[in-house]
Amino acid sequence: TPDPAPPDINTLTRSSAASDVYKRQGTGREADQAKKIVDLATEFEASMVATGTTLVQIISEPTKPLSLLVTLHNVQEHSEGPPNQPWLEVFEKVAGEMDSKIAEFDASLEREMRKLGESSR
Repeated sequence: TPDPAPPDINTLTRSSAASDVYKRQGTGREADQAKKIVDLATEFEASMVATGTTLVQIISEPTKPLSLLVTLHNVQEHSEGPPNQPWLEVFEKVAGEMDSKIAEFDASLEREMRKLGESSR
C-alpha cells in the first residue's frame, strides 16, 4: 500500500520562519504578511487533523483525512489477506483529496512567501 507523501520539509520550514517573523515584528507590512502565512498554515493543519482543544470539540469535528487513513491502516493491520477493492477505493479517494489539499496549500504558501519576500525589501 502506498504511503501518502509527507509534508515537504521546505514547506514546514518556510511557514515556521513566517511565524517567527510575525512574532518578532509584531506590526507593519512584513508582520501582516507573515500573519497571513501563519493563518494559511493553521487552516491547512485544521483541514487535515482534528484541532479541537477538548475531547468534545475533537469528536464534534467532521472526520479529517488523517483520521480516515489511520482507520484504514488499523483495519488492514488487523485483517487477514491483502486489502480488498472497496478498501483500496477508499484509500485512493482519501489520498487523492489529501494530495489535492497539499498541492493547493503549497501553491498558496509559495505565493504568500513571495509576497513576504517582496515586503521585506
